[in-house]
Amino acid sequence: RDVFADGIAFEDEFREHYEDQVFLAKVFARHPVYVSDRCWGKYRQHHESTTGGDDHSARAKRWRLRDLKWVAGELESNGYRGTPVWRTLKLEQWMLGNRRVERLIEWLRLWKRRVWKVLGVANA
Repeated sequence: RDVFADGIAFEDEFREHYEDQVFLAKVFARHPVYVSDRCWGKYRQHHESTTGGDDHSARAKRWRLRDLKWVAGELESNGYRGTPVWRTLKLEQWMLGNRRVERLIEWLRLWKRRVWKVLGVANA
């Protein structure tokens, strides 16, 4: 209730993709958060959602970079510049913008699927 009383709301520019992550970034940057290794909520994903599938297209990359840029601005305006979460965010942005890293990640995903298939692991 405190979150909504503080005026935190969903962003109009994020109605199609990453709207939940942008909202949560605002909440986490402005309010104390309890971190636990236990799951306290449920998150429904379906195969056609942005985060539910394996959409590694240029369009999905643009959406993700837009999301990360917005989150970086939110963190900076709340005094998080230079913190571990800030550095992690900047690393993620760099990795998404670096074609060699992107190719390495694609290669690792391919080998992960192959290894899982050989081992008979589900979701390979």
